[in-house]
Amino acid sequence: MAGIKNAITGKSVDPTIIAALTASLTVRYGITISPETVSKIPFQTPIYDRLMSLGPPRVKPYPAATYSILSSAVFTGSGAGGAFPAGEDPYTINPSRSLTSVTKKSYGASAGIKDIDVIASTVPGAPVSINRDAFMDDAALLIDLLYRITIQSLDYDMIHGDLGSDANEFDGLETKVVSGTSGFLKDYTGGTALSAGLLEQHIVWMMASGVYPTAIYCNPVMHYALAQAYQGRSKVSINIQDAREGAMGVWAKSILTPAGELPIISDRFFTIATDGTNATGDIFLAVEYHNGVQILTPEWMLLPTAVPLSKVMGRGRATSTELAVWCHLALIERTNWWAQGRLQNLTYAYVPSVSTGSVGS
Repeated sequence: MAGIKNAITGKSVDPTIIAALTASLTVRYGITISPETVSKIPFQTPIYDRLMSLGPPRVKPYPAATYSILSSAVFTGSGAGGAFPAGEDPYTINPSRSLTSVTKKSYGASAGIKDIDVIASTVPGAPVSINRDAFMDDAALLIDLLYRITIQSLDYDMIHGDLGSDANEFDGLETKVVSGTSGFLKDYTGGTALSAGLLEQHIVWMMASGVYPTAIYCNPVMHYALAQAYQGRSKVSINIQDAREGAMGVWAKSILTPAGELPIISDRFFTIATDGTNATGDIFLAVEYHNGVQILTPEWMLLPTAVPLSKVMGRGRATSTELAVWCHLALIERTNWWAQGRLQNLTYAYVPSVSTGSVGS
């Protein structure tokens, strides 16, 4: 958050103001944002929404998320297994674990408004709306907009965040579910087409190791490719009726797999590439919880909160207001990303309806 500039004066906001913002200070002076009040603004954040829907927010007032990872738990001494002589004590095991710490990061946005705009927007009939959804005044609109932009940046970094490239970010899925970290990554570089059988083989591989995927994450293009692959296998018929409004084609919000019915969460921020006839992308087999414990989740120090940063003075009175939305968190994965699966560089062939030569003709 250091380096934020006041939208009215162009001057940088004192970094100590941001550094001093704590949960207790925000309770006293900030405005806690309810997600219900900002749902009108149609910015899509599918991965963020999915992870936040799995349980109550995990909030801990510490600058880093610290948790343990069990690396082994083997029997000691002469005990080769769990069987032991009747009347005696069970054999002991020697658990080994390590502590992992992930530093939480600040995300937010700020902007300024002139008080005259706030006054004018409360006049009956003033045109203050977004997509025909009216807001009480410009201040409310600005806070809502800052909130949605902040959440969208969180959604982006839950996929693309890279601490190695930007020290202000936490690591995301595409950065951490990689070779050497994930226990279930397979790279299909070379033009392997996405198929239902390929996905199911990968899921069985994970299940054989005691890991059960709970959702599929991918780009919308790969989502469509999955629907097409399963439609081709099941021969789903499409009923098209004339003179009636409706959707035509095949789509699926979930698919049946060896691990059960898995929801498909598609997010446009997942990387996709194309050469004009083939799209190349990845399928993530997310393990969001295991034995009732959520293992892939944001851990917050401070939930998204609106904060009045300053008043900009002019002619002896306040003429504008600087507002910000701020939060502090990290994305954690309690197996150190080993449990997450990824099918990398799968292709989906398509036939362009317009040739390159005909564009603009």
